[in-house]
Amino acid sequence: MGQGFQFIDIIFFALIAGFILLRLRSVLGTRSGNEKRPEDAIRRQKTPSPDERRDDNVVRLPGSETEGWASDESMGIVPDSPLAQSLTEIQLIDRSFNPQYFLTGARQAYEMIISAFAKGDRETLRPLLNDDVFAQFDAAISERETQNQSMETELVRMADVRMADATLNDTMAEITVKFSVELISAVRNADGAILQGHPTVPQEVSELWTFARDIGSKDPNWLLIATTPAE
Repeated sequence: MGQGFQFIDIIFFALIAGFILLRLRSVLGTRSGNEKRPEDAIRRQKTPSPDERRDDNVVRLPGSETEGWASDESMGIVPDSPLAQSLTEIQLIDRSFNPQYFLTGARQAYEMIISAFAKGDRETLRPLLNDDVFAQFDAAISERETQNQSMETELVRMADVRMADATLNDTMAEITVKFSVELISAVRNADGAILQGHPTVPQEVSELWTFARDIGSKDPNWLLIATTPAE
C-alpha cells in the first residue's frame, strides 16, 4: 500500500508542475515590441553611490562597473560567445548597461510578476509587462475573479538565474534570462477548497523569460515580452 501511495504522489506532483507551467505560459506567451514605470524592477539610471545602493530599493543598471563582466560565466556569459558579443553591442549604445545589475533587476521582476499575478494586482503588473502581455494577464485575472477563485503562489528558492541569449536589432534589445526556481502554487474556490496545485509542496520550474527595451530611446524601462519552458 505504501508503494501505491508513493506512485499516486508522483502523478499528483507532476500534474501540479504542469499546471504551474501552463498557467504562466498562457499569460506570458505573447511577444511584442511595444513597450508604466518599473521603479522597483529593471531600470537604467546613473551609477549609484554605495550609500544609495544600501538605502534605495530601486534597482539601477550602472555603466561604470562593466570591467570583467564579459568573462563572468556565473551569469551564463562565456567569453567571445554570441551572447557576450550581443551584450557588448548593447553596452556600446547604452553605456549605462551592466549585465550584473540587469540580472539583479530581472530577479526582482520575476518575483514581483508571479506574486502580483497570483494576487490579481494589476497595478504592480502594468509597469512590468508590455501591452499585449498585460492584456493576457488581465484576462486571466478577470476569469479567476468571475469564477470567484483565488491563487496562492510563493517563490521558495531561486536555484539558478543566468542569461541565455541576447539580440540587438537596430536599437531594440532583447535579453533572455533562464530562471530555475522552486515554487509553491495552488488555486482555491470560494469555499477554500483546493482546485489545482498544492499549498505546501514546492515544484521545480525552469523557464526562459525575455525582456526588451529600445536602448536608443530615453525610456529606461525593460519590459517582459515572452516566456517559454526551458529544456
